[in-house]
Formats: sequence, structure tokens, C-alpha cells
Amino acid sequence: MNFKILTIATVILLVAVIVVAYLVVTPQWNKYSLNKTLLAAAQAQNSEAKRAQADLDSFIKSFKEHQSEVSRVSSALPIKSPELPNLLSIIQDAAKTNGVVLSSFVINDSDPQNEKASPDNSIQSTSIRISANSSFSAFKNLVLHLENSLRIMDLGHINLKADDNGILLFQISFQTYYQK
Repeated sequence: MNFKILTIATVILLVAVIVVAYLVVTPQWNKYSLNKTLLAAAQAQNSEAKRAQADLDSFIKSFKEHQSEVSRVSSALPIKSPELPNLLSIIQDAAKTNGVVLSSFVINDSDPQNEKASPDNSIQSTSIRISANSSFSAFKNLVLHLENSLRIMDLGHINLKADDNGILLFQISFQTYYQK
């Protein structure tokens, strides 16, 4: 009988130890699992931050290498104003180079109300219409010159008419842009 009591006591003690161990270990195991998941997420976030930092460093290096080209880009898309005197100079030089005689130059600047309503760093447009006369080859060279100039211009409408002397009379309407 002593042996039976000892065996029952041992079994009860073993079950009690297992229950207590389960009650103590289970919450700790849950905390461990949660912390392991949080650690994996933090490591992934750290890896992403390191990759972003590397991309940023690469961008800064590239920016510093190309910083000398800022003036060229600025002339392609002027900042804060359409820089109409420079644009007129570009068009006059192109006309003179190609033997085109300009007869009129009309600027339809953007609506001031729209300009005030548009957010900073938005792209604004200015409509330009020029009238001129020349030979067809000079006209073609002028259009190519304007299309290939550094200043961004979108040729929209061209109206051609030849007179009795073979002189080509034309109007060119185009848009140019600037950053507000």
C-alpha cells in the first residue's frame, strides 16, 4: 500500500509540475514568439531604412555630379516666371539664323487668377503666336530650330500661305512652360 500511495503521490506531483510548468511556460512562450516576430519586423524595417539610405546617398552623389547642369535645365524650364525676354531672344536668333523675317510676336500669358490658384512648383504655360515670312526651306529650318532648342516648346498650330512671289507667309502657335 505504501508503494501505491507513493506512486499516486508521484503521479499527482508530476501532473502538478506539468500543469505549473505549462502555466508558467505558455505565457513566456507567447511573449517569446511575439518578441521574435517584432524583432523580425524591426530587422526588415532596418534593412529597408539602410536600402533607402543607400538610395539617398546615391542620389546625392549623382546630384552633386550633375549640379553644373542646373543652369541648362533652368533655361529649359524657367522657375517663377516665363522669362519672355529670353524666349524672344531665342526666337529672334532662330529667325535670323534661318533667314526668316518676323512680322509679329503675340504672347497670351496664363490667366493671373489661375496662376494664383495653382500650387507652388506647378507647371504653367504661356501661349505664343508668331507671324513671319520666308522661303519654305527657311521655314522648315526655323521649325526644326525651335523644336530642338533647349527651351521646352510644343508647336501646336501652323498656318501656311504662299504669295504670288513664292514667299511663304506663316503663323506658328506654340506653348512654352515655366515652373511656378
